[in-house]
Amino acid sequence: MTLFSEAKLIEEFVTIIFGGIFVTGVVGNVIVCIVIVRNSTMHTATNYYLFSLAVSDLLFLLLVFTIWNYYVEY
Repeated sequence: MTLFSEAKLIEEFVTIIFGGIFVTGVVGNVIVCIVIVRNSTMHTATNYYLFSLAVSDLLFLLLVFTIWNYYVEY
């Protein structure tokens, strides 16, 4: 195996791992938000806090990749 093919293999592995983390994070946090909004029994102070955490996680997941793309371009 050449150095280039090893680097390519590592790049593909990291891409798959980051993609899995991204998809799991987005889907999980969206589901948490939907459940809290739709169920009136879930409207408690604790669940509002969890809702806030889910929204901040979504923003982090969605904005970090965008900021990283701009950083890589420059």
